[in-house]
Amino acid sequence: MKTTKWSLRDLARLNTAFNNCKNPEIKSKLEIIGVGDILVDKGINLHSDIVDLDMKHKNELQEKSQAFTLYKEKRDECQNDYDTILHFVRIATRFNSNLSLRIRTTAIPENPVDEWPYQIDLFYESLEKEPFIMNFLKERKFPDDIIRTNRAKIKTLIDLRSRVDTEKGQAEDVRRERDSKFAELTDLWWELKSYAVFALKDTPQLLEELGIKVKS
Repeated sequence: MKTTKWSLRDLARLNTAFNNCKNPEIKSKLEIIGVGDILVDKGINLHSDIVDLDMKHKNELQEKSQAFTLYKEKRDECQNDYDTILHFVRIATRFNSNLSLRIRTTAIPENPVDEWPYQIDLFYESLEKEPFIMNFLKERKFPDDIIRTNRAKIKTLIDLRSRVDTEKGQAEDVRRERDSKFAELTDLWWELKSYAVFALKDTPQLLEELGIKVKS
C-alpha cells in the first residue's frame, strides 16, 4: 500500500471517478474485461466509510478541545489555591528550619505537566501531617477543610488530564483508521485506472469522466 497523504480534494475526485463507473457506457466496457460492480462498489463503500471517519475525527478533536479547556480552567484554579497556601506556609516555617525541611516550600515547577498535580497533592499531604501548619492556617481564617478541599480539586484535575489524554488517543486512532482507508481507496483507484485506460482507450471522453487525462 502506498503512503498517501490525506486530502479532501482527492477524496472528492476519487468519489466522482468510482460513481461515474456506474455510467452504463463505461460500465459495459469495463465488464468486457471482467471489472464489475464488486470493485466499483468497494470504492464507493470505502468513500462512505472515510467520510464517516472524517466526521468522527472532527468530533473527537472537538471533544479533546473541550476537555482541555476544562482542564486548563481547573489547573489555573488549582495553581491559585497552591500559590495561596504556599505563601502562608512559607510564613509559618520561616523560623523553623526543621519544619521547612519536612515540607517543600520551594515552588513546584509546572513541568513536566503530568507530574505537577501529583507533586502538589504530596505537598498537601505533608501539610496534613503537621499540626503546627494546620493550626497556623486555621488562625489565619482558612476553613478547617481547606487542604481536603484543595486535594479534591487536584484529584478532579488529574481526572480531567486523563480525559484529555483519552480524547487525544481516540482522535489519533480514528485519524489513523481514516488515513488507512484513504490509502486503500487510492490503491484501488490505481487498479481501476489501469483497467480503464485499457478498456476505454478508444473513448477518451469516457476516460475524462473518470478524471483520467488523455494526451491529445
